[in-house]
Amino acid sequence: MARPLICFAMMTSPKTTKPSDYPVLCVKGSSVSVCNTEADFARATPHALRSGWFDGLLVVDSSGYAWTVSHAEKVEGHSGRLFAGLFAPRVVTIRCVYEDAPKQISLQEVQELLCRAFEGDPNHWEAYASLDQLKTDVRNTQSLSELFKLMA
Repeated sequence: MARPLICFAMMTSPKTTKPSDYPVLCVKGSSVSVCNTEADFARATPHALRSGWFDGLLVVDSSGYAWTVSHAEKVEGHSGRLFAGLFAPRVVTIRCVYEDAPKQISLQEVQELLCRAFEGDPNHWEAYASLDQLKTDVRNTQSLSELFKLMA
């Protein structure tokens, strides 16, 4: 399951300011991704955009602010492929519209959010390590910076 392909979005909106503290952590259900740059965060597959995958996506920046995505919109003028090859997914540039202004989120809240995501699809996450080990590693981090490094 290649989850990172569908959780990139440009962090701009008429409702909120744009985070500048990368990397950002994207969480929806059992899907978790880290985007290191705004350019990475501005790409999505057309299917992800059409299916409403971004609706409800939680985005946490490295300074401890969280945004909830209302929906995503295609930015005209850019498309391409994620990499070369016949089976490379197409990507488009998008921007997100947010439900509210960003809210501060604590390290503990982010840790628990990730642990719940792991529990949502244990078969996927246990391909990397045991579920207990993943949760222990996340809960043992002492800062958001350390947590982002662990998840990258």
